[in-house]
Amino acid sequence: MCFIDGENLTIKSQAFAKKKGIDLKEGPHFKNDVYMWRPSARPIDVILYQRRYGSYS
Repeated sequence: MCFIDGENLTIKSQAFAKKKGIDLKEGPHFKNDVYMWRPSARPIDVILYQRRYGSYS
């Protein structure tokens, strides 16, 4: 189980999506300025991404 700061994750995810031209639609995995959940992502994926590319921002 992994607990994270949802507000910070949501803000960074929205900024990342905007930068990449991705249009986020509200639904069970995303609510604007509230939460972002990617069910296929594993916590290790975040660690590996950050090691390779730095930050999401």
